[in-house]
Amino acid sequence: MLPNLFKTAGLLAALSLTAPVTVWAAEPGWLTVKSPRSGQTILCLSVSKVKSLTLLVHHSYDQRPVAESFVITAGRLVPTQVVFDSDTYDLRRSRYASSEVETVNHQAVVRIKHTRPHDRLAAIRGRVAHGVPQVLLVHDQQGSRRLSLDALGPGGTPYFIGVLPGPSRGGKQR
Repeated sequence: MLPNLFKTAGLLAALSLTAPVTVWAAEPGWLTVKSPRSGQTILCLSVSKVKSLTLLVHHSYDQRPVAESFVITAGRLVPTQVVFDSDTYDLRRSRYASSEVETVNHQAVVRIKHTRPHDRLAAIRGRVAHGVPQVLLVHDQQGSRRLSLDALGPGGTPYFIGVLPGPSRGGKQR
């Protein structure tokens, strides 16, 4: 069982996602993490440098940790894997019909084989949780970055994770 959210990151590191990233031919775009309300940006990274990303959150209904991993393809966030320790989160393939499910260390690991068009997200929009850490792990060519969504503001602050046209190549990256 997973006593806290941060052990999920260890499991994901052990499973090591290495899915390929497809880059737009003309303009790859920028993986951006920001608050739409304040405009504060905590990440602006060229998509060409991103291997994958993993969002670690607490599921609002189950109150249990969930780790959902994505790659970026054609400017969309494409899910590759979901890890959780409560069967009620995904009801075993109801969300991603074309997937393989196995149990690893008492956790359900859903590896998504084929996504439907509506599974490929333009962005993830949510709100910073009250009292529970939410973390985005960005795996790039240099290693991994750990971003706390709490840096965007207190609980209830909206957040945006997605690909946008960004600063020019000469612009500052964070």
